Amino acid sequence: MNRRQKMKIAGQIGLVILGIAVIYLIVMLIDNRIGIFESDDTDDSYEEEELPIDIDGKIYELSHEMSTYLVMGTDNSGNEEADERKDYVGSMADFMLLLVVDDTDQTYQYIQLNRDTITEVPFLLADGTSYASADIQMCCAHAYGGSKMESCENTEKTVSMFLHGIPIDGYYALKMDAIPELNHAVGGVTVTIEDDFTAIDPEMKPGTTLKLSDEQAYTFVHNRMDIGDGENTSRMRRHRAYMDAMAKTVQEQAAKDKKYVTRVYNELSEYSTTDMGSKTLSSIAKKVNTYTNKGLVTPEGETKLGKALNDGLEHTEFYADEDKLIKLIRDIYPLTEVGDAEDGEE
Repeated sequence: MNRRQKMKIAGQIGLVILGIAVIYLIVMLIDNRIGIFESDDTDDSYEEEELPIDIDGKIYELSHEMSTYLVMGTDNSGNEEADERKDYVGSMADFMLLLVVDDTDQTYQYIQLNRDTITEVPFLLADGTSYASADIQMCCAHAYGGSKMESCENTEKTVSMFLHGIPIDGYYALKMDAIPELNHAVGGVTVTIEDDFTAIDPEMKPGTTLKLSDEQAYTFVHNRMDIGDGENTSRMRRHRAYMDAMAKTVQEQAAKDKKYVTRVYNELSEYSTTDMGSKTLSSIAKKVNTYTNKGLVTPEGETKLGKALNDGLEHTEFYADEDKLIKLIRDIYPLTEVGDAEDGEE
């Protein structure tokens, strides 16, 4: 493969932080014929229960052959390494990104979700059974369940419900603790600081262009409170800024060192949880490598303080504009009406 081909493939990761990094690495592994996945014929064993696509009292089916994959970045607020299920507590999903692949049109695009989105979240017991639900922040879905996989599956279901039943076909969760390792593996990432981080790090002044250390990278991507306006929408902007800069760095390094991508991928593996087998990952990578990228969209809405969590404290809450959300769904997913919601429930 020549330098131009490598640069073209590497340029495809220019839209989202962790999700794009993972997909890019898989694409490069396949394109460089390293073969990490080629010898493994295992496919996925878990199948998520599909909800009906229900919009305004009508049931729909997807008109195109499409798949949607959820990428999560989780914090360390839980107790995910517990020895027993009864002691397990999932962490919050700070970062949520959907990769939508349309095989009919041969396109793909991304939906970045706000962690503070107020939506129906199922509550799970330690044995994995659901007993209730409440309208709370979407990120809380990952806190429920008796294992990392159940936390991911609950988040997957929550996102599907938020999207009126659009099926989620797989998930990839990466701990936000992996940010320093990712930053170190790519050799550091250079960004222009827009928000004031000086209360945490005096070098991180607004207007400064800085090659982030591993600790600074974590601060830049993860920290939210006492940074600028403290809102998650601002942190989502920093996610994209870091990713754009990381894409350029990875692009340059991969063109110079063909073992570079393998090394980074291996370092990320211990921090990840996924229900996608090697066939699925390989298929996604090949499609991202050849399909047309339609860009990134984010649901619009209003951010305010509220007490949806019922813990006596005010927390940031994001309320998606329902009309605009439905338009977003219809714009991305071609749908065919198949009946009334009442008929679909019988």
